[in-house]
Amino acid sequence: FFLHTDMPSMERLLELRAAAFADDVEVHAVMLSWDEERLSTYFESGGKASAPPPPQRSLRVLSLHGGGGNRNVNAMQVSRLRRALGPPDVVHFDFLEGDHAWKSENIDPRLVQLFGPGPYWGWYGVENASGHGQNDRDAYVKAMMDPAVAFEYIGYEAALDRLERHISEHGPYDALVGFSQGAIMVTMLTARALQRAARGEGAPPAWACNVLLSALPPRASPYAPIFPPGGSPLHASPPIARLPAIACMGRQDPFAPYGRQGLGSIYGALEWFEHGGGHETAKEAEVNSEVAEAIWRAVEGHRSSPG
Repeated sequence: FFLHTDMPSMERLLELRAAAFADDVEVHAVMLSWDEERLSTYFESGGKASAPPPPQRSLRVLSLHGGGGNRNVNAMQVSRLRRALGPPDVVHFDFLEGDHAWKSENIDPRLVQLFGPGPYWGWYGVENASGHGQNDRDAYVKAMMDPAVAFEYIGYEAALDRLERHISEHGPYDALVGFSQGAIMVTMLTARALQRAARGEGAPPAWACNVLLSALPPRASPYAPIFPPGGSPLHASPPIARLPAIACMGRQDPFAPYGRQGLGSIYGALEWFEHGGGHETAKEAEVNSEVAEAIWRAVEGHRSSPG
């Protein structure tokens, strides 16, 4: 057994923990910036030794809930990922709520049991020509995947303006995280910023990566829609070519095939992860560690890039 001099991979980090018989000590993606000598000392102490100093700059994340959620729901949804990213003195999450009141019939009753009467919010309204609502899941999924069914987003420009203003006033952020409709917001905001930058009307996105959880592609806006009016169903070239995207979706999610195909046509630098659940965030520690590692990789790459 010997120590490598390079920064460790997650696999190597777990090897060091096993060698120290410290399987009960939690690991965090931020530990990938520690050298192996310090890691070994930390694990051999059972996690009681002083941890290495945090990176010079902490990780700042803005997280957006899905339709029919709120900041409390979203904090629960991303709690495992937050722990995988690192300790609270290094990783800071902000939570922003939408201001579109969600229809009561579309609110998951399990959320009401856990979090009370709300309020519960979305980011914009959604209408479609099929007449099926989100409470009819199977029919709604079919409508989403049918390019012949027209969808309309109501109030999305105002929601994007509000999100952009929050980032300007409270950022900068290293990563934007979105769950479900929140992930659509993240994609639309990124595409809008890139379109404006291409016209010389603004700056490109300043954050390092998009983290898309149970994510769907935009369906009804000028910002990277999956079925552009009069165009081919999928993008010939990705409208978001370079900004890294890290997506994680459940294998049991009825939207999974649609999400993977659509996001794959939008993002040129997409990393795809899967978990064993449905339309929810990953419960498995291994999956959350892999997603966290990908986020840190994207952030460190962004920090070290020129300009």
